[in-house]
Amino acid sequence: MKMTMKTNIKITGVVSAIVMSVALTACSGSNPLESEPHDKALSFVKTASMSAEKTLHVKAFPPGNTYYNCMTDNGMTDKRQNPHVCEDLYNEMIAYAKTTDGPFKHITLTELQDQKAFRPLYKIPFDHYYN
Repeated sequence: MKMTMKTNIKITGVVSAIVMSVALTACSGSNPLESEPHDKALSFVKTASMSAEKTLHVKAFPPGNTYYNCMTDNGMTDKRQNPHVCEDLYNEMIAYAKTTDGPFKHITLTELQDQKAFRPLYKIPFDHYYN
């Protein structure tokens, strides 16, 4: 079977595209809230939220629930004393993460606020607002 120059170029192009896709996927960091086991990720956000609540003097019931309240914007977070409580909470959660060892040590604000990672942690279904 004789391959033409056009066929060789097409095959080379396809193989190159596949190799580049695999390389980019391997190099891109995945959100640890998605890539880590559910129970480990949920435990991290609750513990980080509790630590941030303590630092910010935020009273939450149950403790560690402010992250959930901020991410769902359910009105349960009292923003009268600190209108930036959610922003402050996320930043403190990141500061807490930096003190830990493991997969959450380098979590970013974008990853922490990612609805696609957050909603499955709390088993919240996606609806048309979050697509």
